[in-house]
Amino acid sequence: MKFTCIFNNLNKSDANIAGGKGASLGEMIQSGILVPEGFVVLSNTFDRFLHETDLSQEIESTLKGVDHKAIHTVESASEKIRGLIEKQEIPKDIADEVMNGFKLLKAEFVAVRSSATAEDGIEHAWAGQLESYLNTTESTLLEHVKKCWSSLFTSRAIFYRFEKELHETEISVAVVVQKMVQSEVSGIAFSVHPITEDRNQLVIEAGYGLGEAIVSGSITPDSYVVEKEPRKIIDTTVNNQKRGLFKSVGGGNEWREISEPKASSQVLDEKEILELSELVVKIERHYGFPCDIEWAYESNKFYITQSRPITTLSKQENRTLQQSLIGNPDQYQRLFQVGGMPYLVSDAFMDEYRKIDGLAMLAHGTWTTFLPREAIKRTLAEGLKLYSDKQKFKEYENGFEAYKLETSKLFERLSKKSALMKNEVDSFLQSLTHLFHYYRRTEFFATDEAYQHSLKDEITRQNLKQFEHIKNSGREYLNKLFFGGESYLTKILGILTNQFNTTDENLRLYCKKDILSLFDSKRVSESALKSRRLAYVMVGGESLIYIEGKEAEAIVAKFDTALHEFHKELRGKTANKGVVKGKAKVIIADYGNFDGLKKVMESMKKGDVLIAETTSPELMPACSKASAIVTNQGGMMSHAAIVSREMGIPCVVGTGNATDLIKDGDMVEVDGNNGLVRILSNSEFRKEDYILSFWVQGVSIFVTDIHLDVYSHLGILFVIDNGMFKQYFLKTAYEKALDEGLKFYSDKNAVKEYKKDLQNHCEKLEEFFNKEIKDKSDISKDTLSKFFAYATKLVGDYTKMNFEYTDKAFTERERNKTIEENLSIVATFKDEVRAIMNKTLFENNGYLPYIWKVLSEKFSVTPSLLDNLTQKEILALYDGQYPNEKVSKRQEAFVYSYKSRTPFEDNEAHKIIKNFEEKIDETDILKGQVASKGKISGRVKIIPVDYSDFARVNREIEKMQVGDILVAETTAPELMVACKKAGAIVTDMGGLMSHAAIVSRELGIPCIVGTRYGSKILKDGDMVEADGNTGVVRIIERVQRG
Repeated sequence: MKFTCIFNNLNKSDANIAGGKGASLGEMIQSGILVPEGFVVLSNTFDRFLHETDLSQEIESTLKGVDHKAIHTVESASEKIRGLIEKQEIPKDIADEVMNGFKLLKAEFVAVRSSATAEDGIEHAWAGQLESYLNTTESTLLEHVKKCWSSLFTSRAIFYRFEKELHETEISVAVVVQKMVQSEVSGIAFSVHPITEDRNQLVIEAGYGLGEAIVSGSITPDSYVVEKEPRKIIDTTVNNQKRGLFKSVGGGNEWREISEPKASSQVLDEKEILELSELVVKIERHYGFPCDIEWAYESNKFYITQSRPITTLSKQENRTLQQSLIGNPDQYQRLFQVGGMPYLVSDAFMDEYRKIDGLAMLAHGTWTTFLPREAIKRTLAEGLKLYSDKQKFKEYENGFEAYKLETSKLFERLSKKSALMKNEVDSFLQSLTHLFHYYRRTEFFATDEAYQHSLKDEITRQNLKQFEHIKNSGREYLNKLFFGGESYLTKILGILTNQFNTTDENLRLYCKKDILSLFDSKRVSESALKSRRLAYVMVGGESLIYIEGKEAEAIVAKFDTALHEFHKELRGKTANKGVVKGKAKVIIADYGNFDGLKKVMESMKKGDVLIAETTSPELMPACSKASAIVTNQGGMMSHAAIVSREMGIPCVVGTGNATDLIKDGDMVEVDGNNGLVRILSNSEFRKEDYILSFWVQGVSIFVTDIHLDVYSHLGILFVIDNGMFKQYFLKTAYEKALDEGLKFYSDKNAVKEYKKDLQNHCEKLEEFFNKEIKDKSDISKDTLSKFFAYATKLVGDYTKMNFEYTDKAFTERERNKTIEENLSIVATFKDEVRAIMNKTLFENNGYLPYIWKVLSEKFSVTPSLLDNLTQKEILALYDGQYPNEKVSKRQEAFVYSYKSRTPFEDNEAHKIIKNFEEKIDETDILKGQVASKGKISGRVKIIPVDYSDFARVNREIEKMQVGDILVAETTAPELMVACKKAGAIVTDMGGLMSHAAIVSRELGIPCIVGTRYGSKILKDGDMVEADGNTGVVRIIERVQRG
């Protein structure tokens, strides 16, 4: 086990092991920012310390006795826990590694700082809650590490933990050990003005000595306000600093007097202020949100010692910050996806799920929820604690039953009234939300680990027996509260509809706060309701953040694309070293069909790379042909590992999902030295899945890159083959675009607003170019980024006039007067907008050639080279990052897909282009997780889940025949009639304790959960074999696709 890690090997994704502070320092080093050397004593080291010293249970027991509103209980717990930690000796192996790390720094003094694993995010700003020790020496290092550990339990930290409802959350602490900068000058910088919140201003505070004096408020520093664009100092405040904090001779810190004239002199001169400002802007741009930065100045160099999000901005600023902190969709796992979820219900749902950093979004009538993968680790751990503890589980069970009993009486009473008071509605809405406090603990992200534990633990097994009843009855109550014409929500909204002369439809687009505002004569505007109909995103955290309209639609599109993201690299564990490239052969073992397995192995060629869930002796014929082996599961003593070592071929085990992401015929590289599998070219680009929409000679890579930004939702694929540009749409996405276009052109006001917005944007674009770029001899990076944004929006807006949006509407024009009028409106200005787009991107005397001319002189490159670069690569020139000479060959072979922002070039692109021209059969195999064993064949019946139309669901259930294979996004009690008819159940998502899993085990039928896209790939009438022994759904016979 590794106890420490140097900064250079960390980045922002490592907050779970290095804490917010440690991860941020590593991230800044990765981005080229000057940070003093150091290392992090990882959070798992603290966990190991607690385990070896048997302190965990005693700490947990002490915290249980805390009432944070009674301060004496907080102080008593703090004193006891800190004493327990600081009195213990650090185990020798940990101490040795920490001291060795100190020696490698070759520093006499270091700063030792706490870095909590829930630190420095927008929701839980731990800054100031924990402790730091400056000018620490070798002799006091281990003592200060223990004090940093124990500072997780200071009185204020314990109070903060309870106040922010983190007391049941697993929080650990890492410790940053950093070479001490003996700063002549130090301070703090804010990349956004913290008072005025002007995003074009930054503020620098500076003082003599160590920065701790400013952070603690012990001195009044100089303050400088700097405008970002154009970069200039607009305000300087110089304060008299009579004393400063400096290193004492034997270590530690001491206050020293500062004499005149230095005490009243300006701390930083103009050149230094602007140099530091450049660094602050660079950090903000790297992170993408406003930052609070601690810095130090020594030997004419600025060092950054810490950076974190600013958490004190107003709600509007925090909305922008929260949106940026949504982060990469890859960090999330999808939970549920259904149609017809009202805004009001989503609000009630998220008021509970915000506590676990949930995310809910709706666009095009589809509601999807997510949890960060890190949050799921916490919910699984919390679930295990609940279900493995007899007393806790009983309290939970009784609490849920009491909630249902009490609220059903309240709801019955309120639903019989003709008018309601504000406090009654408030009580009703709060009670709705509280349901999810209980019900979310029955979901797979709370139960899967407990299920595995139940195989070896009797208490957990007995609790889970009761759990099945709790989940089913809870789901029935949830439906009774929220869904259907007889639900309590419908009844209460009916009363409010009459009481406030509004409609049920409008009230379902209100949030809870909006509903209560009706009693103060406040209503949600029609424009706000329209934005919510279009799209919304609700972001969890300390408070719930709402993003609506086009802004939300863009976020949803990002997540929708990411669901199909093409990952080019998988990570596993090295079982045998070596590096090999070859074609993938994916083998899914079918233990009920050994003859079929034998045929699959016979089709494998010598030198192929074997990809399997795991290997076993019956796969030896395949292993003997393989040039390398890759498995989803397994360890160092697995069959694959042992065989690969005997055969001397590379082997990577435990990739988790290689059989899902790698397809037969993919060209892969197995790097057994680093435990990596790289997909070099992907055989999944199938011509039959796409429609060729456009081809033309001579489109630049830059313009291709802009189009990728706006067309990704159409499953775009761009191919450049010897200068010929081809644009393909994914057929399914293309059909969706046609429907969206029909809806758009059927809206009386939508096209008029669209025309107004687009013409306004064209005017702004022209104004921006003339003011900021035209006749200028230099163009800043920020200005160029803004131009790219203007151009991208122009191309994106223009797409609504292309055939993929207009064709279906056009066929309906004779039957719909509104469509005919809207198409006529578009026809009058389409050419005008196209001319502006040509002027922006294509004309020889247009905007782009002028910009290329300026950049060519600035960076000593040719305009043709700039044509061959992406937006990101062009902006990187400002940071001194020049492309390699291979980019000049991009017009020969280049493939750019919505599946990956990393393009395919040279041989990789040639292979894809060649492969794309070949017919590739649609996959006949789906892989999921076994939830109930058994094997059966039958016809597929897709049952949609639509909470706005239960009647439709019931109609589909009535069509289902006994013995059909039920395929659904997920199942729930309202689908029980279908479940009882089913010969097997297959779901897109869910876990081992999902409704589908429980019911199938009770009914004794096969069940495969988590196929991801089963309900999309399979069609009604498909003959399939559902193999609950291996988790495989095999299509035996497909019905004709429409």
